[in-house]
Amino acid sequence: MVLKGGLIIMKKIFRKAMTVLGSTALIGMTIGAAAAASYPSPFTSNTAIVVGANAAPSDNIAAASIAANLDANAAAGTITAVTTGESQDLASGSDLLYLNDAFNHNVATLTKDDLPTVLADGTFTNDEGTDYNFEQTLVIGSGSSFAFSNSDNDLDDPALITVLSTTATATNAIYDLTATFNTAVPFNATDSEGEELTLFGKTYTVGTATTATVLVLLGGASGSIVNVGESTTMVIDGISYVVSLTGLSSALTTQASVSVNGETKTFTQGQTKTIGGVDVYVKTVFRTGDDMGYAEIQLGADKLTFADGNAVQTGSDNDDIDGTLVAITGGVNAMTKLVVTVAAEDNDANHLLVGESFVDPVFGTVIVNFEGVENGPEFSGEKDVGRTELEIRKGGNRELQLTLTDNAGNTATLPFVYNNATSDDNSNTISLVEGATILDDGYFILNSGTNQHFMQITKLDINNGLSTSDVAMKDLLSGTTYTFDNHNFTDSYGATIAGQTYNITAVGTSETDGITVVSSDYGTGIAHGNKVDVFPMLELVSGEDTRVAMTDNVTALTNFVSGGVDDATVVTLNLPTGVATVSNSATNTSVRVAGSAGIATATAVETGTELSVAVGDVFYNFAVTGDAATNYTNVTVSVDATPTADSGAGVTSPGILFVEDEDKSETTTTTKPAIHIVTTDSGTYSSVSTPLFTGTQDNETWDDTDLTGYLTNYGTYVWKDTGDTNQNFVGLSYGDGMMYAEVTISEGESATNGAVSAGVMTVMDTAVASVAGKNLVVVGGSAINSVAAELLGAAYREGAFTTATGVGAGEFLIQSFARSGKTALLVAGYHAADTEKAVTYLLNNDVSTTTGTKYKGTSATEATLVVA
Repeated sequence: MVLKGGLIIMKKIFRKAMTVLGSTALIGMTIGAAAAASYPSPFTSNTAIVVGANAAPSDNIAAASIAANLDANAAAGTITAVTTGESQDLASGSDLLYLNDAFNHNVATLTKDDLPTVLADGTFTNDEGTDYNFEQTLVIGSGSSFAFSNSDNDLDDPALITVLSTTATATNAIYDLTATFNTAVPFNATDSEGEELTLFGKTYTVGTATTATVLVLLGGASGSIVNVGESTTMVIDGISYVVSLTGLSSALTTQASVSVNGETKTFTQGQTKTIGGVDVYVKTVFRTGDDMGYAEIQLGADKLTFADGNAVQTGSDNDDIDGTLVAITGGVNAMTKLVVTVAAEDNDANHLLVGESFVDPVFGTVIVNFEGVENGPEFSGEKDVGRTELEIRKGGNRELQLTLTDNAGNTATLPFVYNNATSDDNSNTISLVEGATILDDGYFILNSGTNQHFMQITKLDINNGLSTSDVAMKDLLSGTTYTFDNHNFTDSYGATIAGQTYNITAVGTSETDGITVVSSDYGTGIAHGNKVDVFPMLELVSGEDTRVAMTDNVTALTNFVSGGVDDATVVTLNLPTGVATVSNSATNTSVRVAGSAGIATATAVETGTELSVAVGDVFYNFAVTGDAATNYTNVTVSVDATPTADSGAGVTSPGILFVEDEDKSETTTTTKPAIHIVTTDSGTYSSVSTPLFTGTQDNETWDDTDLTGYLTNYGTYVWKDTGDTNQNFVGLSYGDGMMYAEVTISEGESATNGAVSAGVMTVMDTAVASVAGKNLVVVGGSAINSVAAELLGAAYREGAFTTATGVGAGEFLIQSFARSGKTALLVAGYHAADTEKAVTYLLNNDVSTTTGTKYKGTSATEATLVVA
């Protein structure tokens, strides 16, 4: 089912009633399996139960048990929430509803401008013509939100849901409905009772049961004026009811005798009672003479009772509507404000999946719709099948590979980790600092300009510094090979790659000495104003800043001069989340390090110590080593072991840093959260640790699997697979933009396509004509039920009944007949107590309802059953 409201969670439930009249004995079965047509078929729709007008009370109780059982077994139809008016999105301009956002994050209060029908200004007019004007609002609470969750194990597997508050208190509920009157209204006054009040899109009548502390409102689904001695047919939820006014008393307070499908009760004006399972409200009683007059009767009456500090109550039995709370200002005798707080009824119904709706349980005119999710994962099992993936995969016991797709749509599986180093399985190093020495078959990453490249040297021939030297490199993502033959690389050569110039420089006079490749706009060497790429990034989404970088503990600066004048030499380190600066200090034993805040906040780091600073949303660890005598220092960089703070230690094993685009759910919209996924090595196996997040994330474990799923506010989905006892693996998926939920509050109502209950009517045998065309369940024997007598051929009693049916004292009969093109199932015992046993058996066993099938049971302790 797709509708939740009130809280209504319509599900198809198949269950059997275990007893009738509290009996705990079960009847044993000695027959084989039932035929193809078995109870409750065909009685889950278009059915009436027939009891004798003069039957024992136990027959009526038995009929009620059958009716309840058929409703529980009804073939459920499709229930949907139908928007009949305006809708208000819970987004506000470009500020959308992001993961973990409360419903009221952007929109707090709705008025008539948003929902012009449900929240229209109103006027209550009493019998003397006095008008009381009022305004209506809907205040959205903070207790509901968009989440990735299994809803406290209500779901087998986690999903994108909206969590509905179960707290029926102001500001924390799903919403509050408020009617504010400009003048205190005495609803308990005589001239207020019986007058109409349109509240939150529904019209009610102020009931005569209203007091100074309790407001009673009455409304009907179907109404008619019925004259004495006349009948009319009313239809509620597709079920027809014959309503008659059989008489009016001559007492001072006139009473109306009202019959529904042959069952009669008396009413005074303004009363609500239940007849045959349907609420009946007699709005008006007017007597014009003896046996003359009329009554205005509403069927399916919607009775609501409001008392300050209590749940809203509904129906003739004043049942609490769970998840609601009433607040009345001024009392019912001088009301200035009515607030109805609405929450989910319990923890079993506190969420919506995509496509589901919550319908207001009190008035039924407000619908909360979870319409969809944009840029979010599409789960198939534990994986996201709808978006781009990046995955750390097994290459060997101590080898991990990285499969990714770049911003041009190129997908490749790249070398990543071997023997706890960033290299391929031949130990060819992946250089993670631009300008580092690269050997033949080695790897490096270029990200200057608008293109990024994961390169491998495929040819390296440095011919003693001559102009006949050759260098070739292949982009493993695009598959393009760049060849630079017959050049002298000793003094560097400006090579053009995808429109960007890079300086290729030979380190020595032989290919065994390697080369360096540096972007021309970065400069070369350690000089003031130069830039160095550390953990060069690969862009993953065109037009977005979503990126990934390989990380490790790397030497970013070698032989950096420390002593001199503060900041005389400033080198910028380009990191995946922003820039950091390293500069010299006035002493030869330290350098100055600054993060995102800039050089003005630089901190001196002494040789032999470390410091972690924030660059963007990530803390990086800077460690300084060197020789104070020579003023030379080396600066190493790694991601902090706790990427959200200075933990005093950096990560010394390979990993990947996945950086998301701007997180608009943060107060600072330039925030770019990151995910650090670190690898480990036992000496026998390489594995992957639990992902670390700098931003907010939800995580859940998938049912019956070894996978844990993590979902960030931005919408990146990460999974960790622990199914291999030796090696864990991690993958993630991401979209082209930030994930958000589409949630609306609408004017509407619930609609049913098909029955959600059997809609069973119970009628006396004298009124069987009113249910023509229905399947029948006939309760009681032919002596007291004329329809049973019709089926069996006569009104048999005692011995004649036994002769006709084979059923004697202490026995019962269940038999199917064809009647007027429908099925009539006779459930009868020799005595009333035997009929009870027949009903108990019917509700607890597979009973064939194929026409002509006949069962006979006994009342013996063994309670065996035979097919006659």
